[in-house]
This record gives sequence, structure tokens and C-alpha cells, in this order.
Amino acid sequence: MREIPAIVLGEGITLLGTIRCLGRVGITSFCFGRSSVDEAHSRYYKKLVEKNDSELKEGELEKILEQTAFAKAVLIPCSDHWLHQVANLPAHIKTRFPGCENNAETLSLFTDKARFRDLLQKHNIPSPKTFDEASAITTDADFFLKPRDSQRFSFVFKKKGIGVKTAE
Repeated sequence: MREIPAIVLGEGITLLGTIRCLGRVGITSFCFGRSSVDEAHSRYYKKLVEKNDSELKEGELEKILEQTAFAKAVLIPCSDHWLHQVANLPAHIKTRFPGCENNAETLSLFTDKARFRDLLQKHNIPSPKTFDEASAITTDADFFLKPRDSQRFSFVFKKKGIGVKTAE
């Protein structure tokens, strides 16, 4: 049986860990996304195409996948944004390039922090206290501000959130 490769979409430590795990069990993987020195120097790193940009416009991933020489490959998204891109691929692409993902609406419930909070509250599932607005904070306890889209926030500010001491 011919080996089916993996196409790993992402960057950073998650991509590096993924290609190492796959490589150690003999699965060839090809990377797509913005790569750093750490990933690029791994013995398991193989670039899928020359254009490696994790900020693709709608439909570009589909075009890139259609142009690859692989008859079939498994897609492994390593971030929320890549997960959404894979979920939004048309059915004919998903047949050739399957991945473990769900529909875009379900994914949004778990990746959008405000929608996730609303889901937990709807089903009375215990969770940390959250606020939509700073004006709703009524205590001077320490807080950790986490954005709805933590991946974009992290890309811009190089942090997952911001610790604050008071509502002001």
C-alpha cells in the first residue's frame, strides 16, 4: 500500500510537534504556513509550496491543494484559523484531502470565546466568570483579559492575553 502523506497547516510549536510525531512513526508530512527557524531546521520539515503564508484569502487553500501532485493527503490543521479554513473547503476537495474537523458552525462555538461562554452558560456548565465589557467588573481582583480570537491577538501582540489588576 502506498503511503498517504499529511499536509500540516500552521506554524510554531504545534506544527513542530506534529511533524515530529508523524515523522517518528514514518509518516511523511508537508508543511504549509508561516515557518520559523525552529520548524524549518527540523529533519521532518518539508515545505508544501514556495508560497507559505498563513493569512490566505478565501479560496486560496483550495487552489493550492488542487495544484498539488498528491492523489490524496490528510490535512492536519494546527490552529483555530487553519481549522476553519479546512472546514470551509468544498466537498470535492475534502474527498481528496480529508481531515478531522467538523462543520464551520460547530467549530465557531468552540473557537470563539464569547460563543463558547454562551454555550457553557446555556447548559449550566461551571466556568470561570467572564465579562463582555470592563464596566461589568465590580471587584478589584486580578483579571486575565482574553480576546475572542486569541490566535489573531497573539499574532499582533505576541501574548495570549493581558493580566490586569483593576477594572480601570
